[in-house]
Amino acid sequence: EVLEFREMLETNQAFLAAEKGSDDDIAALGRILKEMEESEKDLPSFSDRDVEFHLLVSKMSGNSLMYAIMKNLENVIDSTVQLAFQIDTEENVRDALAAHREIFEAIEKHQGSTASKKMRNHIQSVSARFFKKCQ
Repeated sequence: EVLEFREMLETNQAFLAAEKGSDDDIAALGRILKEMEESEKDLPSFSDRDVEFHLLVSKMSGNSLMYAIMKNLENVIDSTVQLAFQIDTEENVRDALAAHREIFEAIEKHQGSTASKKMRNHIQSVSARFFKKCQ
C-alpha cells in the first residue's frame, strides 16, 4: 500500500518539480545525487540520501499539501527504503542510483512528463522487487 500511494503521489510531484523547480533547487537535488553516488557502499548513508532526494522532489513540486503528506510519511518511507536495500543489495543500489539519475536529468531539463514517467518506473521497480521477495 505504501508503494502504491507513493507512486500516485510522487509521479505527480516529479512532474511539478520539473515544471517549477528553481535553479537552486535543481542544484541541491544534484548535490544529493552526487552524495548518493559517493555513498553507494554505505547503505545507511545511501538510504538517507535516497529519502532526502524524494523529499526534495516533493518540496520542489511547490504543493505544500503534498509535501506535508510526504514529511508525515518520512519514517514510513525511510523504513521502506531501508527494507528495499536488503533485497538484492548490490543490484538494487545500482538500479536505484540509475533511476535517481534519470529522474534528476528529466527535472534538470524541465521535462515534466519524462520526470513523472521515470519516477513511476523507479517506484514500480521497487514494488516488483518486494513482490518477488515476498513470493
